[in-house]
Amino acid sequence: MDYETRVTECFEMNGKNLNPKWSPDGSKIAFSAKISGKRGIWVMNADGSGKRRIGSGVQPEWRSESELCFLNNSALYCANVESREQKTIAERVGHYTLYDALLAHDYGFNVTLLCLNSKEEIELTKSRHDMLPIFSPDGKKVAFTTDRFGNYDIWIASRTG
Repeated sequence: MDYETRVTECFEMNGKNLNPKWSPDGSKIAFSAKISGKRGIWVMNADGSGKRRIGSGVQPEWRSESELCFLNNSALYCANVESREQKTIAERVGHYTLYDALLAHDYGFNVTLLCLNSKEEIELTKSRHDMLPIFSPDGKKVAFTTDRFGNYDIWIASRTG
């Protein structure tokens, strides 16, 4: 099979279209777009139809079938993908990942966990050299990038610190 038969362009929009994320049921794709200098979060059907802007921001992550989270000016927002109603979930958030009601982020180059329900924070690291956290599939560990010793390496921390 050659490249041309394996790849399909879903749509073409002027600007930069980045960070695609499949919805949990696979019916939609969320993505970041920068069009005419404005950053936004968009959702489309998996076939490329039904494009609609959800809000301003970057780094989309699905929280559920109907709720999408994203960053805007270091604050984390969640929006209903149908009504586009938004609410602020957390302030001072860097690159992040979600696992159920837990958020891991790297604001200040430390990996921090935030329980979205209770708003309790747990600092997993304090080196000011850690970034890009991601949960393990079972949510028990967090892998992240660190440059503590002058080289970018991958480390793993238990969710309990």
